Amino acid sequence: MAYTRTVKLAFPITTVSGLLKELTVSTLPAKQVREIAKKHNTDHDQTGFAALDQEFELAVAMTGQPEEIIAQLKKPDYNSLTAQIDRLTNYTTPDLLEEDENLRIAAGKKVVKAEVSKENPSLLVVVSDPLSGEVADYRLQPPTVGLTRQVRIEKDNHKRGMMVASTCTGLHQDVIDMFHMPDFNYLMELISDFLTQPGDYFQKQTLTD
Repeated sequence: MAYTRTVKLAFPITTVSGLLKELTVSTLPAKQVREIAKKHNTDHDQTGFAALDQEFELAVAMTGQPEEIIAQLKKPDYNSLTAQIDRLTNYTTPDLLEEDENLRIAAGKKVVKAEVSKENPSLLVVVSDPLSGEVADYRLQPPTVGLTRQVRIEKDNHKRGMMVASTCTGLHQDVIDMFHMPDFNYLMELISDFLTQPGDYFQKQTLTD
């Protein structure tokens, strides 16, 4: 199960199955995206080739198409595909839902605005906890000062963030790793707010909700 978007090809390509006119792009779990990123050392890549290779591997993984098909795409269509890949890996759940709403409004369709709670967020893509079953949402609590002091000894930013996220949600880190990227990004954004914003920020949110 995944959240998907469709990319219509301006330049359809011929495959063994016939004429390919569109691609379905699906979100991926955070762990899978991170594993792909680890293969490509983009931080120390002066040529930019590693970033291009990472983008290509994501294109294969997120469309379910073999490398040969992605390589056949005309560059304008590939540009459209990578634009959606960027959205589905870097945007948050509210970002994507807002985009979907705007597209429906532009098409003249009736829209019921989707609100994503900050205290009890619903997942865009439901995941499964081996112990408790299906996870469709989670309850978020702010971290304590004691917790932030405990995790500061962890030098790896990702591991430190996961430790805080697990404590704040009550979910095992392995379950959070199954969150698809928009849900994972939103969780980490909320955690970042807890770690950096003053109390007034959350009181104002409560008053305006």
